[in-house]
Amino acid sequence: MKLISHLLLTATVILVTACGGASSGAAEMTGIMDDITAVLKDVKDAEGAKAAKFKIEPLMAKMNEFTKNAAKNASETPEKVDPEEVKKATASSTAYAAEMTRIMMAPALSAILTETLTSKMD
Repeated sequence: MKLISHLLLTATVILVTACGGASSGAAEMTGIMDDITAVLKDVKDAEGAKAAKFKIEPLMAKMNEFTKNAAKNASETPEKVDPEEVKKATASSTAYAAEMTRIMMAPALSAILTETLTSKMD
């Protein structure tokens, strides 16, 4: 359940940021998710999951910090919506969710990475 909440929160923050006209914020969040997705794509076994943990931890910290700051600024009036930013954000969040789901559906990988992928979300 915590993972689903995290995925929904992340997708919401990205789309709100992208639709809100804060293109640098959307680009930053999209970049963080793309980095995490790239790390997760390389995870094929338990050894890969263990190695990925150390790469993912600082990225998750950045994502969590960004999410907190974006939530504080969510009430700002949206500027012009950039369809390209929305398109990029949607593609990034879809790829991110797919990799997170793949990891969570593999018991050996999930056992190693769940805590890292859902840490500091409270």
